[in-house]
Amino acid sequence: MIRVDAQPTPDGELRRQILSKCVEKTEREWWAARTIEKLEFELNAANAEIEEKRKDVVWLATEKAKLENYVMLLEEAGDVMANAYRQICYDAYDDQQVDNWFKAKEAKP
Repeated sequence: MIRVDAQPTPDGELRRQILSKCVEKTEREWWAARTIEKLEFELNAANAEIEEKRKDVVWLATEKAKLENYVMLLEEAGDVMANAYRQICYDAYDDQQVDNWFKAKEAKP
């Protein structure tokens, strides 16, 4: 018989009782305890994997930013070299090479 003024057992206390090796349990409660332990283990493993993936994403984003900065510096250096080369060389072939540099730079993905 359930008392009308009875308060439900808090979740934490129920969990403690289910997982305790010292508290008597029915077969269903033992099954529930094993299932809870298994699910908690899997949840912790999944959370650890997520954290590792998050670290990988952060590292990749950092490396991508570094490489993009490096490409930008190379492009700036290439522009300086192309413009300087164009000023000192008057050969049509060389001028075409400089134009190819600028076209290739603009066509990059």
